[in-house]
Amino acid sequence: MSSANRQRQDEWTAKIAEDVIHVFEPTSEQSFLVNLRLLRNRIANVLGQGSSKASVMNGGAAEHAKAGPFTLLAFVRLFPGSSSEIIYDDQIPLEITQSLESLCSKLNFSLQDAPQEEENPTPPIPPLSILLEQNLHLGVIVPLAAVILDYSVAYVPEVGSGSTASSPVFLANVPVNTYEATLSFTEGNSEATMKVLSVLKFSCPRRLEEVCPERLSQESIVKGLESLLRSRLEEIGDRRIT
Repeated sequence: MSSANRQRQDEWTAKIAEDVIHVFEPTSEQSFLVNLRLLRNRIANVLGQGSSKASVMNGGAAEHAKAGPFTLLAFVRLFPGSSSEIIYDDQIPLEITQSLESLCSKLNFSLQDAPQEEENPTPPIPPLSILLEQNLHLGVIVPLAAVILDYSVAYVPEVGSGSTASSPVFLANVPVNTYEATLSFTEGNSEATMKVLSVLKFSCPRRLEEVCPERLSQESIVKGLESLLRSRLEEIGDRRIT
């Protein structure tokens, strides 16, 4: 029996796959495979960084969302050329929060939260694919992807609304710190077959570390990634976490 077939028949891996769905962003034609419950909690954390936007989480995700000191997402506005600035939590653009709220409302249709009929106690199966709004511009598409991909920094390109054809250059000749999280694993019983898989990779302008060290210092970002990814594995029940 192949390794893939064994995983399909394993109850633990099958349980994880129950919550995995496809999210498609049509403007840039990006596809994401996500765990709907973990992403819903992630969105609750992001919206909760502002004032009261976490109230959109009406499917019970708000009570499960836990934003620790190192798991907050920093939004950084990029201007054509080399300029950038931090977007503070109460200044997150409305278009971004609205897109997150829209995605959240679609994620709320899950095995746990979907309404059940009395004569049919079995909850309906969630959709296999979610389609995001049409005609989103780069100023929304880029940070939305950062939320979905668990980045610690979400770039917000400053472009004209509805402009997807123009390609201005951002962070020209600007030193950045690059962060990458990898997953190391073995195939079979031999350590000689150790493989490394890149889980996520993003960057942040170095000068912003001095502007907001509590959020954007290398130490804070690394601790945030460690905290977030460990909690991810614990939430899905990784049996190797000790």
